[in-house]
Amino acid sequence: MQHQQDGHHLVFWHSPLNPPPSREWFSANHWRSLDAISGESHGRGVTYFINFQSHCWVLRHYHRGGMIAHISDDQYFYSGLKNTRVWREFQLLQQMHQLGLPVPLPIAGHICRRGLFYRADLIIERIANASDLFQQLQQQALSAKQWQQVGEIIGQFHAAGIYHADLNIHNVLQDNQGRFFLIDFDRGEQRSPAHQWQNDNLMRLLRSCRKEANRVQKWHWQEDDWQLLMQGYRQSNPDFANE
Repeated sequence: MQHQQDGHHLVFWHSPLNPPPSREWFSANHWRSLDAISGESHGRGVTYFINFQSHCWVLRHYHRGGMIAHISDDQYFYSGLKNTRVWREFQLLQQMHQLGLPVPLPIAGHICRRGLFYRADLIIERIANASDLFQQLQQQALSAKQWQQVGEIIGQFHAAGIYHADLNIHNVLQDNQGRFFLIDFDRGEQRSPAHQWQNDNLMRLLRSCRKEANRVQKWHWQEDDWQLLMQGYRQSNPDFANE
C-alpha cells in the first residue's frame, strides 16, 4: 500500500496510478474544474461519477446515518488508521477482488484528521453500463434465471464469509451483459460463515424488496421471486441449507 501525508491529510492507494493521487482528488470542486464529473447520485450524501483520462470512477464521502447524524454528519472518532471506515472498506474490497467476487476495484482513500476525529472519502472503480435493481425493477421484472443468479452471487459472498452491513436492493447492480455485482461495503467485514448473520443479511434484503413494493407505484417484484433467489443462494452456499 502506498500513501502520502500532507498536513492533516493522508491519501493511500494500491495500484500504480499516474499521476499519483493527491488530496485534491477527493474534492468535487477539483473534478468540476476539470469538467470531469459525468453525473451524481443523491442518497445519504452526494456520490460523484468521475471520468479521468481513460478511467471511470466513483467518489464517495463518508456520512453518518441514524440519530447520531444530527450531532455529527461526517466526523468519526480516530483510533488508528486501520480502524477507519475508509481503510477497512478499501482493504475488504481488495480482498474480495482477489477472491474473484464481483465488486468494484478500490482506487484510493483519503482521511483528514483533526484532533480526535477524522473525515474520509473513497474512490472506487465505476461498474460500466450498470444500474441497481431498484432502478431496474421499476422498469421490468427479472427472469427466474436472473433471480437465481442474484441469489447465487450473494451465496458466493456468504460462503467466503463476507458480511454486507447494508444489503438492500440499491446495492445490487446489473450491467448490460447481465452480470451482477454488490456495492457499498462500508462497515462490511469478513467473518466465519454462520447461519445467523447470513440469514440476517438475507432478511435485510427481503425487507428492502417489500418496502419498495409498498412505496413504488410500478414495482416488478413478487414474493415468489424471493424463493427463486433462495434457490440460487443455496446452490452456491449449501452449508446454509444444512443448518
